[in-house]
Amino acid sequence: MLEENKWVFRRADKQFSLEKWQKTINLMTELFSAPAGFIVHKTDNVYRIIVSSEQQENPYEAGAELNADDNIFCKKVVRDMAPLYVDHASKDSQWDDSPLVKDGFESYLGVPISWPNGEPFGTFCVMDFKQTHYQQSFLELIEQLRDMVEDDLALLDNFTQMR
Repeated sequence: MLEENKWVFRRADKQFSLEKWQKTINLMTELFSAPAGFIVHKTDNVYRIIVSSEQQENPYEAGAELNADDNIFCKKVVRDMAPLYVDHASKDSQWDDSPLVKDGFESYLGVPISWPNGEPFGTFCVMDFKQTHYQQSFLELIEQLRDMVEDDLALLDNFTQMR
């Protein structure tokens, strides 16, 4: 799947959606009062952050990679192809060996992103250094924002096929 969709990362096509995605991630993290938000792309070996919120306290920049073998939240979201909300990770032994929890992240809310053909693309998520208590409307909001990203992937896919 990655090989046939490398176009997502070509410089000319990046400008088509990534600027809009950047604004979306920045706005989402502001609304959630969170220090970090991401769009993450899953490849065979890594989870690569392709868009990262621009808050000063965010420790991960776009381009950062996490090993696909590590115990990370995005891995569970992609594996299950379902939303994940962890409000207090350090109190859940499932995340004891997570490098993200070791980096201080305590809360994660993420949803899967799919390619137009239904294959997993990655995740759309927000993370916080403190415990959170998000209402259902926050999950609905992140799902709506994810849907916009998936719509862009469909448009880019159609554009590539027409080329």
